[in-house]
Amino acid sequence: MITNPPRIEAATGADWPDIVTFLAGTGLPIDDLGQGAPMEFLVVRNTSGHIVGSIGIEGIGVERLIRSLAVAPALRGHGLGSTLLAAAEAQARDEGVVRLFLLTLTPAFFDHRGYDPVARDAVPAAVAASAEFIHLCPGDAACLTRLLEPSFSVIDE
Repeated sequence: MITNPPRIEAATGADWPDIVTFLAGTGLPIDDLGQGAPMEFLVVRNTSGHIVGSIGIEGIGVERLIRSLAVAPALRGHGLGSTLLAAAEAQARDEGVVRLFLLTLTPAFFDHRGYDPVARDAVPAAVAASAEFIHLCPGDAACLTRLLEPSFSVIDE
């Protein structure tokens, strides 16, 4: 577990080259990044300013795709991936998203975090139309989904 919580930042357009370089180094798909699909990324940087963790949320509407959850190899196993996933889920929830989908070759990580298997042909058309589903992720990647609990705020009267 991480003792000092990482500072998670919303990526900007200026971050795209660093995100692409980081994800390419982890072996995750990068061919569609910056190609017009609506995407938001969250990143964590080390003290030198280099990206050491990332996660993306792709799409519009109430059902979206989680993609590109990556942590630098030296930092794996310390909770950074879980922290990034929780931050992306919170952001999605705040934006009115009710269900997230993802493709992964490491389903056990997500199984323990509330994600359930779903058939690829049961994924909504808007999500299934992403490059991740069409051609970037291998056919043997697990398809998972999670229903997000709505966030409620208490209003003082």
